[in-house]
Amino acid sequence: MSILFVLMILLSFFIGAIPFGLIIGRLAARVDITRRGSGNIGAANVAREIGIRWGLVTLILDMLKGFLPLTIGMKIPMQYHNIFLIILSLSLLLGHIYSPFLRFKGGKGVSTGFGIFLALSPISAIISFCI
Repeated sequence: MSILFVLMILLSFFIGAIPFGLIIGRLAARVDITRRGSGNIGAANVAREIGIRWGLVTLILDMLKGFLPLTIGMKIPMQYHNIFLIILSLSLLLGHIYSPFLRFKGGKGVSTGFGIFLALSPISAIISFCI
């Protein structure tokens, strides 16, 4: 196991842990989204509490934090590439669900999980979204 492997996994956990719903709530409406509505940091709660536009921004950012690191990881040549991508995906998702920035509480992982799915299998992800 290379140092690059370990660093990518740790970095992906912390990228996944970025609470975009909380950040957007504070910057856009000066509210703590964890104390409003359902208390969740996800796009649905943000949309209900501070507006659909900000909910869509949260949705896109949460999807991108699953999609971009995995897309970059797919381009890194490694000996055990498939295992690396599986662990990288889990690290991104677990970072979102158990964010250390929120005392190891976080979102449900739907948007981030869809971003991961989109990176791994774009056609399947789009078909499942349409269904």
